[in-house]
Amino acid sequence: MTFIEALVTVSIGLVLLVMLFAMTSSNTPNYAGIVESQGYTNVNIGESAWMGCGKDDSVLSSVHFSALGVDHKPVSGVVCCGLVFKSCTVRITP
Repeated sequence: MTFIEALVTVSIGLVLLVMLFAMTSSNTPNYAGIVESQGYTNVNIGESAWMGCGKDDSVLSSVHFSALGVDHKPVSGVVCCGLVFKSCTVRITP
């Protein structure tokens, strides 16, 4: 292995390490706050949302929720968040 190959290998490893750290950092969205900002109350955050989000959303940062709507009727949905460049979206499910 040449010096250049070793340098490239180490650089790729460092980039992957930084990406892993960024994905597992404590930047967890305030899911309840996101839902409440849309006018919902009594928000209960559930488990991870493996389905129900768009292609630009991450299953690592998307969760199910239940709450009371502005008309005080129960609603449920998903908070879908992207990892880096996309904000969170509140989706109501039937």
